[in-house]
Amino acid sequence: MENKTVITISREYRSGGRQIGRRLAEYLDIGYYDKKILETVAAELGLSPEFFSDSNLNADGLFSIGVPGLGLSHLTDLSVNVQMIEKARSLMTRIARTESAVFVGRAADAVLGPGIRKITVFIRQDFDQRVEACMQEEGLNRRKARARVREMDDKRRSFVGFAGKQGWGRPENYDVVLDMSRMTEEEALQKLARLYDEKQGYETLKGGYLDQYTHYA
Repeated sequence: MENKTVITISREYRSGGRQIGRRLAEYLDIGYYDKKILETVAAELGLSPEFFSDSNLNADGLFSIGVPGLGLSHLTDLSVNVQMIEKARSLMTRIARTESAVFVGRAADAVLGPGIRKITVFIRQDFDQRVEACMQEEGLNRRKARARVREMDDKRRSFVGFAGKQGWGRPENYDVVLDMSRMTEEEALQKLARLYDEKQGYETLKGGYLDQYTHYA
């Protein structure tokens, strides 16, 4: 049976992790999953896809039912998040047993169990560089961008903890940590491709289907 390896990418806010994950999946010609996972889970739960957006994370890092118009008064933040984690775990596990893939965010490294062969990656970058990216991408002034970056990091840390993995961002909890303040995107891509080949046990073909996931950018 052909080997299946998944690469999970956790990342600091505005560190470029999603772009690296997308490019890596294209380069290796394997599956790519980010917000589509939670959109599928939302459909299974009968929720709007917007429910699982970053803007709907509360101060505790949980997706919140407190948005008017969602019709979720019979649920609690805790109950809907528990259901979401379990459905995401089932979906990701099915994918991981079927194909090699890159999972960006969604607490994939916490959700996928020990029976799944995976490479866990954390991507970080200098705080001020991430603030600059936030200012450019979101049109915020420096003060608001600094607050936004800190807030989103805290929410991601809380969400991953809720999903079952403590120590978000600590190097000892990942197979590899990439500091994008010290390397280029291309260097990160090649490093992760080498790790993938090592995990697979052979040199894989690469670069045959570039730009296949550009609609996810």
